Amino acid sequence: MRLTTTLDFFILFAILIKVAFLLSSIADSIALRTNNIQIMILEPKFRWIKERTEFIFTICMAILMIIYFWPGTRLIIGEESRVLFFVFGIVLLFTANYSLFFYESPFYKLLASTFGL
Repeated sequence: MRLTTTLDFFILFAILIKVAFLLSSIADSIALRTNNIQIMILEPKFRWIKERTEFIFTICMAILMIIYFWPGTRLIIGEESRVLFFVFGIVLLFTANYSLFFYESPFYKLLASTFGL
């Protein structure tokens, strides 16, 4: 893979996020099924990493689909497929679980303490 454009780096980032998700998912599955206390203690951390990397990957794929299937770009797929993929990317953005990040962010905590949320 030649990394010549920003899009190439973005695709590589999405692939690395997916690898991190797979590794954390495997570690979470092992931690759930083990009797070793030291590994069982790490299970919430593995789950936390798994949920966040899944969210980041979903957002990356939604952005990638919107870029690729933006109306007016030249692709060798039918117009109906292009519209469906474009809409799917937008739907992914709207249905992502944003609460994983926003409720833990320092900005939200500042707003919550200021406005009593």
